[in-house]
Amino acid sequence: MNGYKRAIKRLASLLAVLLLLPGGLPAMAETFSAIVTANSMAVYGEASMTSQVGTLDKNTVVRVTGYSTTIAKISYEGKTGYARISDMKAVDSAARKAVVTAAAPVYKAPQTDSQSLKVPAGTKLYILAQSGDWSMVEKNGYVGYMKTAALTEADGSWAVPSAAPTDAATTNASGITVREYVAVAMEDAKIYKSASTKAKSLGTAKAGTELTVQATSSDGWAYVELNGKHGFCKLSSLKEGVISATLAPEATAAVVQGTSATVSVKKLAVYKAASTKSKKLGNLKKGQIVNVIETKDGWAYIELNGNYGYCAAKGVTTDDSGVPSGFKQADNLPATVISDQARVYASTSIDSESAVLKLGAEVQVYAYNETWACIVQNGRYGFVPVKLLSKTAYAPIDGDGTALQTLLKALLAGGYYDAVPSTSYNAAAIAAIKRFQSACGLEQSGVADQTTQRILYGGYAPISGMLYKALSSGDKSDNVSRLQARLYALGYLTKTTSLDGEYGNTTVSAVKLFQSASGLTATGGADTATLKALYSPEAKSLPSGTKAADATSSSSSSSSSSSYLDSIPSGLASTTGTYSESMSHAEKLEYVIYLAQNKLGCPYVYGATGPDKFDCSGLTTWAFKAVGVSLKRSAYAQGYDEAYAKVEGAENLKRGDIVFFNTISDSDLSDHAGIYLGNGYFIHASSGGHRVVVSNLTTGFYNRVFSWGRRIL
Repeated sequence: MNGYKRAIKRLASLLAVLLLLPGGLPAMAETFSAIVTANSMAVYGEASMTSQVGTLDKNTVVRVTGYSTTIAKISYEGKTGYARISDMKAVDSAARKAVVTAAAPVYKAPQTDSQSLKVPAGTKLYILAQSGDWSMVEKNGYVGYMKTAALTEADGSWAVPSAAPTDAATTNASGITVREYVAVAMEDAKIYKSASTKAKSLGTAKAGTELTVQATSSDGWAYVELNGKHGFCKLSSLKEGVISATLAPEATAAVVQGTSATVSVKKLAVYKAASTKSKKLGNLKKGQIVNVIETKDGWAYIELNGNYGYCAAKGVTTDDSGVPSGFKQADNLPATVISDQARVYASTSIDSESAVLKLGAEVQVYAYNETWACIVQNGRYGFVPVKLLSKTAYAPIDGDGTALQTLLKALLAGGYYDAVPSTSYNAAAIAAIKRFQSACGLEQSGVADQTTQRILYGGYAPISGMLYKALSSGDKSDNVSRLQARLYALGYLTKTTSLDGEYGNTTVSAVKLFQSASGLTATGGADTATLKALYSPEAKSLPSGTKAADATSSSSSSSSSSSYLDSIPSGLASTTGTYSESMSHAEKLEYVIYLAQNKLGCPYVYGATGPDKFDCSGLTTWAFKAVGVSLKRSAYAQGYDEAYAKVEGAENLKRGDIVFFNTISDSDLSDHAGIYLGNGYFIHASSGGHRVVVSNLTTGFYNRVFSWGRRIL
């Protein structure tokens, strides 16, 4: 694609793909819309009809650009082809004519939440079908849906209004010829209500404007349509054809049409017409960039900042890159849309025609400056504020590391992450990434790919609705569980049994402690101000010397100290204190239990893997490593590791199995791990108990949150 002008003119096609535009593209000479009437219409690549390239379903609308007795040349979905005339009918003969009675939206689908654009009253179109209160409508080859109540059916007269000629086949006795074609205003052209300069002025078509001529008269008037409005202008002001059409350059021309060019002489005069006797519009200086639309007879028809004129063709030199004036070429640089308010515009103005771009959409940047990016989608061009795109390269994050910790800090600030940012790719990290991806409408993979990171770091990332909640005593929800998890991470709660999703007295007390530490009014209710402070990267941890809210809690939702045993129950201790590779699986499991039971009382430390301090998966990893088994590092990864048989139901557990629990309300069910001893007991490194302890999963908290087991040996 060479040339800024051609890029701009092709924007209409981009908008037609992104959002249905009433009126569509200007009709080309001798073209009309047709609707497929056969159950399936074959489409061929050439007029000989020997090579079929596809099929179109019944009721598909196409544009007929030429035809013979039996064959029609058609355009559809940006493609061209050939089909049998017998398989289709002209829309104006197969459909009913209607007029929009009041400004109303036209939708991409028959539902009010689909993409739409309002069309003005008086817009004329065809009704293809009706169902309930919806009408399928067509105009210039584009199909959409409108509420039937917004339409009034019309008779055949509207195709050519009463002020214009009505004979579409011949020139009538008054010298009026009906023929529809596209023309360009070569100078500012006034449009009148009737064919007289004394008639009411309807406005002016600026030089370079494309409009549709529907009829001409022998006394020099043209009946034209522009943006759905009709009127009359002087035929001498118009030139048939599209300014962006590909025309062969003149043999003596210095440049070709529709391309960027540079003024190559010290001073270049610009005139209103291709003559030094016409009105002089001004001078251009050497080095200025202009857009050359057409050259002929030594003259170049140029555009600069929306103004048009003529200059000597030898005074400008072609810039073959076709980059818009003032833009740098980007060679189709890939970029991501990072704001859900991003739009693509027809020009570098927010007042120009536009359509919505989807958050996370990938686009190709053709050229850019400090403010705007000229983008390409499916070969079509438009303009997007450059601040709403990101081209920064990011490596996917799907494991431990400092990059993950940076990511989690950003997710915390946005209200998506509940724990303390760390380098560990654990269940809490994956849940936060998925929450953010869900808010962005992305695939919830749990892997922070480049698109996810571009949106997160781009400055327009959506904020979690969690930060705008109002939670209070008596509430019961996943949001309450998240609140409790965050309070737990900061030390205001210390027992996993306090993370029950119920906003009870213990949670009220924890919130009050946080509010007091943060300088907020200690109401115990989690309002927006409290939640935003809680999820700030600078959130206050439990002050030194202050007891956590559940330190002495005896509520039913929390476990008492008796939930944690510091010794192995009678009959469950292992006496296998030595190891050899020749041991049976049962003997190896006894050695695993022996190692674990000898760590009873060792402190719980998040991220620790022994030998004197552990977190839950750190204990299981350390013990099984001693018998040659390499487990994955986190409780999430171990719980979902299909390499080991899954054990459903506590009654099916065997001594030495690893048991998993859903202790955090999130999208996965494996947040905590331990080693099963038998008779309902298991040994684990407990964050609530602050040490390696024994608990029972047949009653109480661990019974409620038990998920499954994995048989390692």
